[in-house]
Amino acid sequence: MPIDLQIDDNFPRSVAAYKQFDVLLVNAIFDGLNLVAKEAPLVNERDGVLVLSENAGAHEELGEWALTVNPFDVGRAGRRRSTRR
Repeated sequence: MPIDLQIDDNFPRSVAAYKQFDVLLVNAIFDGLNLVAKEAPLVNERDGVLVLSENAGAHEELGEWALTVNPFDVGRAGRRRSTRR
């Protein structure tokens, strides 16, 4: 399935995507994207996997329940996504 990149501020669409993800990659280079990493797994209906940058502020709280990646190692991040299931 191709990736469909949508760049707009559409909260209902975001929540719908949170509910349906299989893998959520939150790959912050610096502290950021904390709300996405915290909110999306709470509403996910598909047993989705959170792949979380070790640099994200939320990593301190959520790292135990996520697959951890280094945001600068794109190749390893891709391999981590394929290790679950």
